[in-house]
Amino acid sequence: MIDDFKVDKTSCEERGCIWDSEGKGPGGLPLCYLDPKNVGYKRVGPVKTKTTGLEVELQLKETARKTLQKVPQIESLRVDVSYLTENILRVKIVDPKDSRYEVPIQTEFPLLQQKLNYLNDDQRVYNVDINEISDDFTFTITRKSSKTKIFDTSIGGLIYGDQLLQIATHLPTKNVYGMGENTHHSLRHDFTNYKTFPLFSQDQGTGEEQVNYYGVHPFYTCLESDGKSHGILLLNSNAMDYTLLPEPGLSFRTIGGVIDMFVFLGDNPEHVVELYTSLIGRPILPPFWGLGFQLTRWGYKGTDDVRSVIDRNLKANVPLDVMYLDIDYMDQYHDFSYDKKKFAKLPELIDETKSKDNL
Repeated sequence: MIDDFKVDKTSCEERGCIWDSEGKGPGGLPLCYLDPKNVGYKRVGPVKTKTTGLEVELQLKETARKTLQKVPQIESLRVDVSYLTENILRVKIVDPKDSRYEVPIQTEFPLLQQKLNYLNDDQRVYNVDINEISDDFTFTITRKSSKTKIFDTSIGGLIYGDQLLQIATHLPTKNVYGMGENTHHSLRHDFTNYKTFPLFSQDQGTGEEQVNYYGVHPFYTCLESDGKSHGILLLNSNAMDYTLLPEPGLSFRTIGGVIDMFVFLGDNPEHVVELYTSLIGRPILPPFWGLGFQLTRWGYKGTDDVRSVIDRNLKANVPLDVMYLDIDYMDQYHDFSYDKKKFAKLPELIDETKSKDNL
């Protein structure tokens, strides 16, 4: 959907987009949207088969160059498909001539520290098919056993610009979960309207309105029609958004970096999470006290206020194992400091609470 420029029929069609007079604008059917024929890349040469994946070279379509004149795009791209395990693969689209920012944490991913082993076709639970019927580049990831299309970019809309990257896919079902952190009213996503959610880390309290929270987690899981499940991680730390399409479909947009996707094909949702953590690392075992009853809030007025809250809970026999203070106890929000006026005798309070047998 084009929502960054003035939207009227003339300007829409001048950009090579499609104008739909029945559209309702934001939140409904778009008034102006990209014509898949006028954006994207074409395949250059044959698909190269490697022992651990596939490789294909791309060239920007002439129609895409004309349609998105205000969005400078990379002329040539390379697509690398890596078969990481029988259930996990990676699809990475990069500029082969110039390096772009990539999330450095991947250097710590346990699975990526291992040498890739050759996997024959019978070992993999998935197939990766590059469109060779036409020059237009699209690819499909399919689960072999059920022929379910896990990721299918034939929906169109691939954009790879200096400051705008977009990739979209058809979805096999509407049973999609994840993509934190922002406001949702149910665990399962709603595909009723063309709903766009931003992913941009922001310290903001919860509420009914659509807001961003503390973290960004561009990972979703999808429960397929036969009960099997898969997950997709878009490894990108730039500001981004995703749009839920009634198709059903899903589009990602981000303002930088590369398109770097990890795909996990599991037997069920639990298996998907197991596969996911095999890539990024297993959760640590929490300390025993971390499993206890905990209390935290913003807005304590001072040490006496904190002490009264502790005493009130203990008097009411409310279980309390851990007491937190938010950053309002700090001296001008400086780490490793505390406000020695409002929170005078805070060290003494800490020692006192540690000594309480019933805390």
